Amino acid sequence: EERRARRQVRTFKEVAEDGRNSHVAKNRKPKNHAEYARLLRLHINPALGDRPISNIARNDIAKLHSGLSSSPSAANRCLALFDTVWNWAVSNGELSSTSPTKGLERNPERSRERYLNPEEITQLGLALRLAETVGLPWNVNEAGPNAKHLPKRNRASVVDLYAVAAIRLLMLTGARLREILDARWDYVDWHRSVMFLPDSKTGRKTLYLSDAAVEVLKNIPRLQANPFIIAGNKGGPRADLKRPWKAIVRAAGLAATDAGNAPRSPKRHRT
Repeated sequence: EERRARRQVRTFKEVAEDGRNSHVAKNRKPKNHAEYARLLRLHINPALGDRPISNIARNDIAKLHSGLSSSPSAANRCLALFDTVWNWAVSNGELSSTSPTKGLERNPERSRERYLNPEEITQLGLALRLAETVGLPWNVNEAGPNAKHLPKRNRASVVDLYAVAAIRLLMLTGARLREILDARWDYVDWHRSVMFLPDSKTGRKTLYLSDAAVEVLKNIPRLQANPFIIAGNKGGPRADLKRPWKAIVRAAGLAATDAGNAPRSPKRHRT
């Protein structure tokens, strides 16, 4: 009977996969679903996946968390995901105790948000104008093996107009990155100068548009085959702004900050 009972207890990997497909896929956004799968595959399942879920103790979780000390944010997200799986199993009657992560101290995470000052905003605006007209210089490793084959003049490229428009809208609205990139033309109420976002990170949201933001929208070419304001390839939205944002902040003299991350809003440039 004891052996039979042990066989009936599912492993953490089995419970997590079941919960991800039946709960997370229905109640979370696709981005979250993909992130959960990544954390499970890279970190949690290799350490705990084959263990019966009811046998996982606090010290097992503490070992997993401390083993990710070089990635404190990922370690904290793994704890949060473990809690999600555990609590889902409790709600289904598969477990009855509280999560063994209770009482474990999370890693401190450095704030990555700061505000651009007026001078920096001006520099950023000038760089945006340069990006869409003359173009921005692109860096060449002169010591690289192919450097001699690259042209010595006209080492500049014009940034895609949709990327420039997206950054301007971020500056003028304070919206989150995906709120702008995923926005559709039918979200815009031109008469009231607002944009209705049906599915932002915080749920339904009304984005109020200044005259300058409305002017930016009016100057964006509207594609018949693409419903998204910031049009990308294959009829969908633009995937991200990492490359153009990195080039623009470098041209604006803001490269001392972490220019590799596209901003939630350039007014709150992440550092």
